[in-house]
Amino acid sequence: MLGIDERGHDYFLQVTDARPDTGGLSGATPGEAVSWGKVDPERLPDAVVCYLDSTVALPLISAYAQPHTNRANRAGFYNRRDEFMSLLLSEYQKSSRR
Repeated sequence: MLGIDERGHDYFLQVTDARPDTGGLSGATPGEAVSWGKVDPERLPDAVVCYLDSTVALPLISAYAQPHTNRANRAGFYNRRDEFMSLLLSEYQKSSRR
């Protein structure tokens, strides 16, 4: 939107109980996300789709993520907001869409 050169997200994890062969995903596969610019095409081989109900997936993902995060590090993002805003403005200044 700001005209910043971005190839899409570096990570893609999708949890769904719909199957693409029945049309339930309505084109919402990682390959489609690449065509919309939402996923970096070079990262597509690393995309993960879990065909699983979210009531099963969320507790599993949360149980994995909780011990692998440090509460003190999360506050660091807020403390670095000025640095991140400067980076965003710098990239926007280089944009051809200004």
